[in-house]
Amino acid sequence: MIKAIFDTLNDLPEDLRRSLRIRVHGFDQDGKVIDRQWYTAITPPLLNWTQEHDPAKAQRIAECCREAQQTAQRLATVAKKAWKTATHSGASKTTWANKALARYWPKAETVFWRLLDEPETNAPAAFAAAAAAALREVTEAARIRHNSAAHAVAHAVKGLHRRRRPSAPRKTA
Repeated sequence: MIKAIFDTLNDLPEDLRRSLRIRVHGFDQDGKVIDRQWYTAITPPLLNWTQEHDPAKAQRIAECCREAQQTAQRLATVAKKAWKTATHSGASKTTWANKALARYWPKAETVFWRLLDEPETNAPAAFAAAAAAALREVTEAARIRHNSAAHAVAHAVKGLHRRRRPSAPRKTA
C-alpha cells in the first residue's frame, strides 16, 4: 500500500509536491513494561528532491536511509550480544537492544538531515556514532557497576564502527 502511494507522488502537481510533507509514527513497546513510548516525526518538504529534479540529492537520501536502517540492525545485534556477554546469560534478551534503538532513531533523524546538507560527510560513520551514543546512554549504569558490562559495550561499540564488507558477487555457471 505504501509503495503505491509513493509511486504516484510524481503525478501530483509540482506546487503540491514542493510543499508535501510526510508524518511518521512509531512506538517502542517492551512486552514486560506497561510504559509505551510513541514517536512522531514530520519531514521537511523533500519530494522536490526526487530523482527527476535533483538526482544527486535523491541518491544521498537513498544512501542515508539505507545506512540508517543497516546501522539500526547492527545496533540491535551488537546490543543483544553485549547483554548476553555482560550477564553471562545463554539468552540474548532485547532489553539493551530495544532501549538503544528507541534512543537511536531520534539521533538518526538528526544525523539524516545534517547529512543531506553535508554530502562530503561519511554517512556510515555518522550513523555508527549515533548508534554508539545511544548504546552508551542506555548502558551507563551497568557499565559503571560491572566491568563485564563495560567490556561488552566497548566491544559492541567497536562493532558498530567496523565497516561491513560488501558481499562478493555470485558466479553463475
